[in-house]
Amino acid sequence: KEKRNIYNKFGKAGLENNGMGAGGMNPNDIFQQFFGGGMGGMGGFPGMNFSFSGNSTRTGGVMHKGPNKKIEIEISIKEMMNGATKRFAITRNIKCPKCNASGTKPGESESVCTECKGQGTRTIRQQMGPFITQKTFPCSACRGIGKIIQPKDRCINCKGAKFIQNKEIVTAKLNRGVKGGDYVTIEKKGDESDNYLESGDIIIVFREKKEKLMKRIGNDLHIKVPILLSEALTKFSLPFSHPNGTTILIENSYIIKPDTVHKIENLGFTTNTDCGDLIIEFDIIFPDSIEARREELIKK
Repeated sequence: KEKRNIYNKFGKAGLENNGMGAGGMNPNDIFQQFFGGGMGGMGGFPGMNFSFSGNSTRTGGVMHKGPNKKIEIEISIKEMMNGATKRFAITRNIKCPKCNASGTKPGESESVCTECKGQGTRTIRQQMGPFITQKTFPCSACRGIGKIIQPKDRCINCKGAKFIQNKEIVTAKLNRGVKGGDYVTIEKKGDESDNYLESGDIIIVFREKKEKLMKRIGNDLHIKVPILLSEALTKFSLPFSHPNGTTILIENSYIIKPDTVHKIENLGFTTNTDCGDLIIEFDIIFPDSIEARREELIKK
């Protein structure tokens, strides 16, 4: 029933194209019928030059450089403050070392695809009113390559795929002051493929790790310090382990009210052009209840 519907709609050519009919026609195919060439440089129309290739880096159907991969990793306040070297594992496709990306056993070779006769493409023609249209699509048997590897001739390691997945350890260096949204590029660590001459890059994008009592705003380090109500009303000294590796003493000589902010200059994040401050926000812990004796003392 399905094949009959395709035949009624597209004819015999539709069955040969798995029911695709003439849908998704490439404009170049139509202009090929009318003018003997694609839209790029049409004969008889001087000055008209259109292109639908969308990729100026192709040479003979092969791209010079493959696509880049983007990876996001979390970095801590401490790593942003002091810099660090991050090591992590990636998985990418590389040429099979057993067959050197030939896909065949030693002494064997690929054979011409019988479906497309080695062209890598198949073409169907259809009549649309007074015009004959032509659609070309990659051969499904050989995936557009024009050659196939017989099962008995396939490389044992890659099973004829020519490429295998490989795990590698890569390193990314974080400079002091790096922040969320910054990135580093690790060149030529993308997937290897027959479709391009050179592997793409890996783009490592940094994302700030959320921490409970610390956060970064601009180049300032904001911290939240919980203190007792009694400490807010009287003097206190509290040691604080700063992310830069030092221990500083937070002292007050005044009453800490709700939303009080204390600033210590030049203890924030250091970049090439600026050094931020340490901004201390006090979180006053109020008691849930007070004993009668203590309430009396407070009133006195």
